[in-house]
Amino acid sequence: MILESSKKFNIHFFMCTSCTYIENCLESDPSEGQNLRKKIKDIIKEKYPNYPIRINASGCLGQCQSGIACVIYPHNIWFRDIRPGDEEKIISKIDQLINQEDSKSP
Repeated sequence: MILESSKKFNIHFFMCTSCTYIENCLESDPSEGQNLRKKIKDIIKEKYPNYPIRINASGCLGQCQSGIACVIYPHNIWFRDIRPGDEEKIISKIDQLINQEDSKSP
């Protein structure tokens, strides 16, 4: 059975919140992804309270070799090797996508 949501999102963001990848003796704690997602979600909710965007936690996105990963759908934009402090580059991309959508609206 296929169910359709009554909510339609222009942007759907997923961030891995389970990454424990180790590179150069640096281990990623799953709380890093969880905290980053929460910061991004809080900022986006404040900036765009009525915009149809969803900021989700996800399990593994299959990019563990690249550290914490996130993806923006339906645009298929990936960020890999995300670390605390990288929120601004992700938010900047979301801003750009929202502005592109707004410029298409009549």
